[in-house]
Amino acid sequence: MKPLYTGVGPLLAGMVAKGLMTLDQLDVPTPRWMADLELMTQYRLINGQPPPEWRNTAREWIEAHPGDWVALQNLHAEARERREEFRRSRSGLGWPATAERKLVDVPATPARGWVDSGDLVEFEP
Repeated sequence: MKPLYTGVGPLLAGMVAKGLMTLDQLDVPTPRWMADLELMTQYRLINGQPPPEWRNTAREWIEAHPGDWVALQNLHAEARERREEFRRSRSGLGWPATAERKLVDVPATPARGWVDSGDLVEFEP
């Protein structure tokens, strides 16, 4: 069975759909690509090819597959919402508010072999 999509475009589009990055961030060449630009340009000119241009393959894939892009966004809507909730809670420096509420409901009991004595925890074999 042949895979439905191959290549970097759908992979990057999936990362955008999950909220890991924005599509605009992919419009800017990476530092590694910029560092290798001179070498790539020389190699391509020697072989009679035009110099390389930065391409946003995620944007190209999205424009070529609008229906699949909507389906991908719907598939990852919950992950995006959780990530956005995490960013809003504690400015992304702590746990999301939902995780903090869950911790309050769990009673704190020491592990087997450890005895809770006030504010100190000691080990008894």
